[in-house]
Amino acid sequence: MPVRGGRKSLHTPGYDLVMSLLRETRLAAGLSQTELAARLRRPQNYVSKCELGERRVDVLEWLEFLNACESKPTAFLRRMRKVLPTLKL
Repeated sequence: MPVRGGRKSLHTPGYDLVMSLLRETRLAAGLSQTELAARLRRPQNYVSKCELGERRVDVLEWLEFLNACESKPTAFLRRMRKVLPTLKL
């Protein structure tokens, strides 16, 4: 992962894909950012920052996000695997 100023970059094609798919997952579940935030017991800006890539999401948060959207990690990973080959990583 590219390093700038000693920090890992949030803006890589692969990470942008993950955030885009998280947003699609939320929308497919019919949830607004506010509704998802309530399910996660977080403020709405937490969801916004995650989706915009302003906040890095770890694997446990990713699983919580998917669970709150009633989506399975395996379905998410299948979608990701389908799109990854098209990215310039």
